[in-house]
Amino acid sequence: MSIITLGNAAGSAGKSTSTVELSALSVQAGLSVLVVDADAQATATKWLDANPTPGHPTIADVLLAPLGTGHDVARRAILHTPSGVDVIPSTTSLDGDANRLLGVTSPEKRLKLALTSLKQEYDLIIIDCPGALSVITVGALIAADKAVTVSVPTRKEIEGVPRWLQLVDEIRIAENPTLENVAIIPCMVPPSNGGKKYIEDMELLTTQWPTQCTPPIRRSVDVPTALAGHHPLPTTSKVSKDYEAVRVWLVDRGIL
Repeated sequence: MSIITLGNAAGSAGKSTSTVELSALSVQAGLSVLVVDADAQATATKWLDANPTPGHPTIADVLLAPLGTGHDVARRAILHTPSGVDVIPSTTSLDGDANRLLGVTSPEKRLKLALTSLKQEYDLIIIDCPGALSVITVGALIAADKAVTVSVPTRKEIEGVPRWLQLVDEIRIAENPTLENVAIIPCMVPPSNGGKKYIEDMELLTTQWPTQCTPPIRRSVDVPTALAGHHPLPTTSKVSKDYEAVRVWLVDRGIL
């Protein structure tokens, strides 16, 4: 099995979309998949129609549980969803809980400890990180076997990729010697007639990291429509087909 941490240095770049689609498509391919929603926006939780009742444990409870008990809380937190993807849900209070993490023992290692007992029960675990390089992101990378990032083909977003890669390298050196970033997913890519600037920026992304760039994900209204409906994209969607090409790319390289 594999634990993949999916994140980036800035939000709104297709991170949660990639988490949801790759997890749903992996289930359709016959894998057992757990999504750990570690983002305070809780987009993956809402998108996959994981609806924790009041008092149900969330990722915040997992991270703040007394050290050594997080794995029990994680197991109780798991929700089964209509798509077949299991989810440890997030909560919008997570940003405040992240501040509380700074006052507990080994905050950056708690997610790894919590997932240890679940690791053999799933073929794939995907951790959806916050849209910022926080202590939760550090913990997610320490827990991971591999890292994946996303980028919109604009100069501002591309400039965030080296910051993500630097963090991955620092975690590898300090805490997780086998960690590496294995893929960059170009998201929300306009059509070829979308303008010279987008074409140039897409070329910059693929030229700078030629071995890590996956097939691109096109920009489409199908994405917000699926989010509003609380379900993954239908397999007939062109964006779903784009993500299937990414999934196959990852499988062919032994990443999934």
